[in-house]
Amino acid sequence: MMLLVFPVRGQQQESRAGLYTVVIQAQNHQTDLPVGFAAVLLTCESDGRILSGSCDDQGICRFERVAAGRYKLRVTFLGYKPYTQVIPVDDSFTWLALLEPDAVNLDEVVVTASESRGMTSSSKIDRQAMEHLQPSSFADLVSLLPGERSTVPNMGAANLIRLREAGSGIQTDGSSTDYDISSLGTSFLMDGVPINTKANMSYLAGNTDNGLANRNTTGRGLDMRTIPTDDIERVEVVRGIPSVEYGDLTSGLIKIDRRKGGNKFNARFKADTYGKLVYAGKGFEWEKRKLTLNVGIDFFDSKIDPRNSLENYKRLNTSVRLSKEWQYKSGSLIYASNLDYGGSFDNVKIDPEINYHKEDSYKSTYNRYAWANNLTWLSKTGRFFRSLELNTSVSLQKDVIDRTRYVSLSGPQPTPPLSTDEGIHDGTWLTPQYVATGGSESLPFSAFTKLIARFSAHGDKAQHDMLIGSDWQMNKNYGQGQIYDPLFPIYPSMTTRPRPYYNIPAGHDFSLFFEDRSVIPVARHKLEVQAGLRASTMLNLADSYALHGKFFFDPRVNLRWSFPRLMVADRPLQFEIGGGMGWHTMTPSLTYLYPDLLYYDWQQLNYYHTNPDYRRLNLKTYVVDRTNYDLQAARNFKWEVRGDISYGENRLSITYFREDITSGFRTATYYQPMSYRKYDATGLDPDAITAPPKLEYLPYTDVTAFGSYGMASNATRLFKEGVEYQFTSKRIPALRTRITIDGAWFRTLYSESEPYWYRPTVNLGGQGVPYVGYYSDPDGSRKISFNTRFMFDTYLPRLKLGFSAAIECMWLYRSWSLRRTGIPDEYMDLEGVRHPFNVDEARNDMYLQWLIITYPESNFNERIEEPFNVGMNLKVTKKFFKERIQLALFVDHLFSYKHEYRGLNGVLVRQMSEMPYFGMEINFNL
Repeated sequence: MMLLVFPVRGQQQESRAGLYTVVIQAQNHQTDLPVGFAAVLLTCESDGRILSGSCDDQGICRFERVAAGRYKLRVTFLGYKPYTQVIPVDDSFTWLALLEPDAVNLDEVVVTASESRGMTSSSKIDRQAMEHLQPSSFADLVSLLPGERSTVPNMGAANLIRLREAGSGIQTDGSSTDYDISSLGTSFLMDGVPINTKANMSYLAGNTDNGLANRNTTGRGLDMRTIPTDDIERVEVVRGIPSVEYGDLTSGLIKIDRRKGGNKFNARFKADTYGKLVYAGKGFEWEKRKLTLNVGIDFFDSKIDPRNSLENYKRLNTSVRLSKEWQYKSGSLIYASNLDYGGSFDNVKIDPEINYHKEDSYKSTYNRYAWANNLTWLSKTGRFFRSLELNTSVSLQKDVIDRTRYVSLSGPQPTPPLSTDEGIHDGTWLTPQYVATGGSESLPFSAFTKLIARFSAHGDKAQHDMLIGSDWQMNKNYGQGQIYDPLFPIYPSMTTRPRPYYNIPAGHDFSLFFEDRSVIPVARHKLEVQAGLRASTMLNLADSYALHGKFFFDPRVNLRWSFPRLMVADRPLQFEIGGGMGWHTMTPSLTYLYPDLLYYDWQQLNYYHTNPDYRRLNLKTYVVDRTNYDLQAARNFKWEVRGDISYGENRLSITYFREDITSGFRTATYYQPMSYRKYDATGLDPDAITAPPKLEYLPYTDVTAFGSYGMASNATRLFKEGVEYQFTSKRIPALRTRITIDGAWFRTLYSESEPYWYRPTVNLGGQGVPYVGYYSDPDGSRKISFNTRFMFDTYLPRLKLGFSAAIECMWLYRSWSLRRTGIPDEYMDLEGVRHPFNVDEARNDMYLQWLIITYPESNFNERIEEPFNVGMNLKVTKKFFKERIQLALFVDHLFSYKHEYRGLNGVLVRQMSEMPYFGMEINFNL
């Protein structure tokens, strides 16, 4: 990572024969605390003259009577990475040198996520924490965030992230996608470039297998199983209000920075209860040429259930990363290029011995190719203009699902007509038993460009760091879509027809943003203000869409007030308060904007004769366009307040937050009256007919029925509120142990935000209720959770042995269903006419009374999602051969206890403790 040094305040002094005063201020980049007694070296590039000094306890080093010229600045201190920067001296000024803590420093070992001291609430996870955690994928890192717990990996389902929600932070259940705006609205950035999933349309139409639905990520977000961790240097999870530089998100931001430089060879071999992982990586660095090259390869093979060899998940990733820097008098030019491949492979087979010896399998292959380029110009001479950065990337995925399914029908079932036109068609019957093959092909393509310029303006009263920029991204799918034989469909209940994805228009998102960060000294206090505005719009949309030409404006502001440092018992006491608020916007994915057409095939005649030549199946087809042209972007308003207090090396951080999404994406159910004829063929003599029956000679009845269909809507509300906390103690010298206590209290509301249609499934004399109710009482629930994690990590330098014990306590996890009246506001009849709903009249109507839904009172009682429970995790690391080899062992749920409780019906419930999850790995750092 390249550290920037920038002027803090120009000091106007009289120069004496071209001699100036240069003040160097050394500061911790992560904590903003001064680095006292750091060594400072200034070397003149023209004559090699050296000026040396050391900082005082406030991190200030002052050089008087410095001749004009270019100097190489070097700042060093034990526990920090050496810092170098070339600075021009043509005036008297103060420079702020931001020093990165050195992860090699034994006393600074951090084995969990640490709370950032930035302008908003975020968690930082460095390389050491990842090595200690021993993750298999990025999903394992989520357990380090406040309010989260360690979980057993579930590689048989997509791992979607859920930030700041009651319960688990990883979603693996695909049965309900109503609240996936939480994961879809979390943006993942890899080396400054977003991983785009908005063109992903890899799914099986008509899928009725819940186990396979859990693997579907269409319109749901990024599957964290696909992201390996071994090449990652650091991760920052922004839970609060991010800079306006980052957009197309609602829930959070995850910034991933991978390794750059070095000349070491790294290898890792891991084996646990569920899988095996192998990694190898090598760095090349030519310091004089300022050139670095890093390569890495990762392979992971996981058994979903160690007892079942017929279901597994595999992942293969390779990466090549190049960085080159050119030095000029006026500045530095840095070019970085990353070439990545990611492969993910899901395989499921059904044991033929329990499936009538027929083949039943599912295979999903995900192949992603990405090329990213970053070009940065860092100015050395300009006092106002600081840098210009251009980020570009392109990526192409090939997602293929191959499905083989044995289909056995209980009776004759019609085959949908091959025609895609609305009207009356003849059809055929499916074969009673057959093996269907097919699947889908999705080829999502993404392009991204961002241009950003940074400026600095400094005066006697304030310091301003500004940025202005723009970004654009394109999403397009070039796949063939659903692939299957209509005469032998994979799922007989399919209501769609195959359509090529390449006919779907591309999506374009364009944004402009501006931001200013001000540092204002107030006496001995310091006020920091980060305020900006982001404007975004969607391009390439037809005029019929409400989003056409519409701009969304996201103002965001963060504040931080730093009180003066006090010395108490020879230790510094520092207190900060802060907060922020702002809007966050995410535009719909292609699957929401361009859904499949729905085909409703009503049977008008189903005459099945023993002689196939005399059979006839007649259908009336309705084609429903499920496009919601009024669909809007999802918007989330967040605000938070934070407090942070440090005493010596002890630190306590507390954050209270609230956020409210009322326009999240979900599929809402709608109803449409449809008319067709029901022909009566009971009067035909099967022994007398010589041809299929003709419709014009058959009696019929006109029938009108409701057809239901799903349409994308902004009908999801997701309200989040909570308190996050983290306390980190100084490492106790006698025990070489640090204590970390973190956790969170979360309250989450899951509900609908718009009225909805509902039709009860009641059989009244062979027909259903001829009305549909329109209800405004939302279906939803509230969940509350409160947990704490106590971590004790110890490092013994002489033995090169480190171990940690984490005790995870879930104090409270409850839920309540929202109270509902069950009385509709309106109802619609079979003519499509809407009427106001009168409760008194409806109670006496044989049909309308069924629209009044009665809910048992027990539905609204408190439910215990989890009783009080405690679990203990143990991790041990040992280094050998001058720390070149590290052996690690972990056991999660080494000890667990779940308290018994009484359910809603008063029955005493006892739950079994978690089974231990263990593994080990060896790392080579040569």
